[in-house]
Amino acid sequence: MTEVKDTAVHNLDPTFGPDKNGLTWFKYPDQENGFANAVAVAADGKLLIAASPGNKFAIVRLKPDGTQDTSFARDGVASGVFAPGYKSTGGSISILKNGNLLLQGAFFLHEYAQPQRCLAMFRNDGTPETAFGVNGVVFVDPIPVPALTSSEIELGQKRTTASDYSGHAIELDDGKLMVLSNHRYSPNDQCGLLIRLQSNGALDTAFGQGKGYVVIRYLANFTWAGSLIRLQDGKFAIAGSVSSNVGYRAMIALFDAAGKPVSSFGDNGFALFDRLDKLSQINQLIEMPDGNILGIGSARSIDFVNRGLLVCVDRHGKYAIDFNEGRPVLTSYPKALLGIQWTAGTLRDGHIVVLSSTHGEQDSEIVIAQFKSDGYPDRDFADDGVLVINLTAVLDMAGGLAIQNNQLVVAGTSLPRTDGVGSFAFRCADTF
Repeated sequence: MTEVKDTAVHNLDPTFGPDKNGLTWFKYPDQENGFANAVAVAADGKLLIAASPGNKFAIVRLKPDGTQDTSFARDGVASGVFAPGYKSTGGSISILKNGNLLLQGAFFLHEYAQPQRCLAMFRNDGTPETAFGVNGVVFVDPIPVPALTSSEIELGQKRTTASDYSGHAIELDDGKLMVLSNHRYSPNDQCGLLIRLQSNGALDTAFGQGKGYVVIRYLANFTWAGSLIRLQDGKFAIAGSVSSNVGYRAMIALFDAAGKPVSSFGDNGFALFDRLDKLSQINQLIEMPDGNILGIGSARSIDFVNRGLLVCVDRHGKYAIDFNEGRPVLTSYPKALLGIQWTAGTLRDGHIVVLSSTHGEQDSEIVIAQFKSDGYPDRDFADDGVLVINLTAVLDMAGGLAIQNNQLVVAGTSLPRTDGVGSFAFRCADTF
């Protein structure tokens, strides 16, 4: 595996990983290469990573100290495919109340196929939960997917954000699941879907006027839904982007528990952010302690230079006045040719922590920034509010961020030049 730089090791926790250098490289069955896309922390401190080794989906489980948990599934890895086809991916993980693990991902029938939202459920030991769907797998496909030709695929360019196919599912109080997906009717027409499932994975037709789903679309615009959270009052906040003839704009939408847009929020349930660059999107949402909604994402200029984006809105969809004086927070990174995109974030001790990789570089860096709850940089964190980790001498891509015992854990993927694709997790030193 590609050598880790000494400068990176200085920022990592020396009690973490098999070599006690703050880092672990995942070992997949059959020596497969894989991508690590998200990380979650269980109640016992173990780490669960959603991954995509080869053409499969996978959950990798690490012990709290970062070593691979060989008691879980096959040497610490539970993997499989949603169906025979080109590729199955693991996007994100939810830990359910009964201890089961819900993996959200996507299935591609062939190389140019549209992604189909899929779920896989595992017991705590890594074996499939056979009471869920068919042998633990569910295709969340309430609308038939049209076949697109190769020429149509070329017209509909895919974004590069890490959130495109990650998937978001929320366990409700009664054990049902609320799932976020997208449906593309054609290269130029897409909407988001908010779907409710029974606990066994069947479509819940008591939701969405007998359909089991509701459509997320702003007017007649192409709408991409990329993040779903359930707020304390039971409403659902959804984020992504809305396309127009001049680009696409960041979006936050608010739906009630019955799947209806909250008319008092923004424009009939949708808040759009027009004061940003013409290419902007929100990749993740967080409910702040005061009930406001924080959006984490990026804004891209016409010359494709990205800036990290934070927006905070109140329950009317307006900028929260006590967050950066009612303005978005845009973070530039001039050291990278194409800048940075915040692709993941979380709260830690009331502070906002966000994650990105630098764009446009072969020797990329992982950038972690911390902000105060009012949107201003936390200058006491790392180097004036920003921690930069240049892990290896090749392309390192951050996939997910989590908090373990108040320490930052990052999962991601490295593209070494000699031994293929490597998946990793590291824990930052608790010195800031």
